[in-house]
Amino acid sequence: MYDYIKGILAAKTNSSKGTYITVETSGIGYLLEVTTRDFNEISEGDIKVYTVLLHREDKMSLCGFLHKEDRDIFNILTSVSGVGAKMALTLLDEFESSELIGFVIDGNYKEITRAKGVGPKLAQKIILELKDKLMNYNNTAPIEIKSASEQ
Repeated sequence: MYDYIKGILAAKTNSSKGTYITVETSGIGYLLEVTTRDFNEISEGDIKVYTVLLHREDKMSLCGFLHKEDRDIFNILTSVSGVGAKMALTLLDEFESSELIGFVIDGNYKEITRAKGVGPKLAQKIILELKDKLMNYNNTAPIEIKSASEQ
């Protein structure tokens, strides 16, 4: 729904529940959950954040990314059953997008397990479900995500 939000950084919040920024544009403050890496990179002033709208039964939220490739990899990761937004953010905190793509393509599940909360079974599942998608990944083309039921 939202591709990106461009505005002024209004606030940064780091808590036990996650890292968040507020971007103000046209008098509206958008609260976005971001990776710790992006949180530390963001400075005051004008900002452009690529977004993902998460719509759950009990809430709606936005995730933000400084780099479009990170947002695209987030969307690919969350297409794996068992990988939700928090896990995808954790993986993107631990690894650069290009690094994570390399691990998946190489089938290196041991490296993926370095991320907090990712065990060998989940790492192998990520590789199994994403290897073909990421081998053909082109960060300039739009990503077509299919759910497990569509495949």
